Amino acid sequence: MKYTPRVSILIALMFLVPGIASAVAIDPSNDTAAFENSDYGSLHWTTTNGTAVNVTATALTGNVWGDSVGWITLNPTNSGVTNSCSGGVGTLGGYAWGENTGWINFAPTNGGVTINSSGEFNGNAWSQNYGWIDFTCPSATECVKAVSGVCSGESGSESSSSETTNLRARVGSSGGGVSGGTGFSNANNKDVLGKEGDGLCEPYLTSYIREGGDNDPAQVRKLEQFLIEKEGETALRVDGIYGPEDIAAVKRFQSKYASAVLNIWGLTEPTGYVYRTTLLKINSFYCGGIQCPAFTEFNEYQKTNTNSAEIEMTKRLLHDLGFFNGTTDQNFDADLFNALVTFQETFRETMLNPWGLSGGTGYKYKTTNKFLNFLVGCDTGEVELEGIGTFNY
Repeated sequence: MKYTPRVSILIALMFLVPGIASAVAIDPSNDTAAFENSDYGSLHWTTTNGTAVNVTATALTGNVWGDSVGWITLNPTNSGVTNSCSGGVGTLGGYAWGENTGWINFAPTNGGVTINSSGEFNGNAWSQNYGWIDFTCPSATECVKAVSGVCSGESGSESSSSETTNLRARVGSSGGGVSGGTGFSNANNKDVLGKEGDGLCEPYLTSYIREGGDNDPAQVRKLEQFLIEKEGETALRVDGIYGPEDIAAVKRFQSKYASAVLNIWGLTEPTGYVYRTTLLKINSFYCGGIQCPAFTEFNEYQKTNTNSAEIEMTKRLLHDLGFFNGTTDQNFDADLFNALVTFQETFRETMLNPWGLSGGTGYKYKTTNKFLNFLVGCDTGEVELEGIGTFNY
């Protein structure tokens, strides 16, 4: 039996219709978001007096309290914060309202907020009057988390071919890789992991860059230099200021490499935000070619193959994607285990659903290796799933 995509309008529509989920409350021990400007204080998602925040597969309701900005309602008249489930991950949209903050956009052009299968909020919203609001789980000071995930009840079983069809739209239509020079094609790929000799190299860019953000001028200058030298954006100035011309050039870059940069997140339009996959793709231009397949070991925390160069490569890649913040060495430690769990749950249709799993395992096994290889431009073809059949995309 093969676990492969089947092109069907009916199946695709079924996947896009979320199932009915009950309301989920916010975890009182993880209830704080923060304005990027620390002078504005924090936003508390559990309160004593306001209407309690509830999260469902379609919307958020209730009241949030700000240290400096007062009450915010998530479901104001004629608007509200929406939630759209796909692959076990909720993507927020719409607007909240506060008398002091004005409208708060949960899907701004250069940001956006998601809820993973564990209930953790991640990303950035934009306040009309106070600027960026950060949701950065896991963090001791800026984490908002529902007591459980809210998207596990979406339509379709966790191993349905409808999710694989959606993956096909997200990662490119040619089986196992991205063709036409629009992504990590094997013929042209130069990846952050591919330095000749030890298989590793230092990234060219090391921090995210966005419009209106507290960007590092040195990083912006490197971005501008890259766009001039590698993408022919000769009209740009190397001034360290992330302005409109830079943003437009980044958007052209993202559109050019959409399969590797945008589609994997389900995005159809460029954002201008130099975030995880945009950063990874830019860094890929500065190292030698990688030898495929790059990821072949089966690594399990405290059990199997717990020390190797491939573990270090895995840490580097997950770091560049924003999932790993621990020590980058050859040891399979708890930080890597936790990063792999989050990584697997974020892209569950590639790694968990083929096995019928509902939660991340932290085990770097066949489907996880296949997706890691995909991210660096290696087409590994079908993989055999014991007792299930074969899986490919």
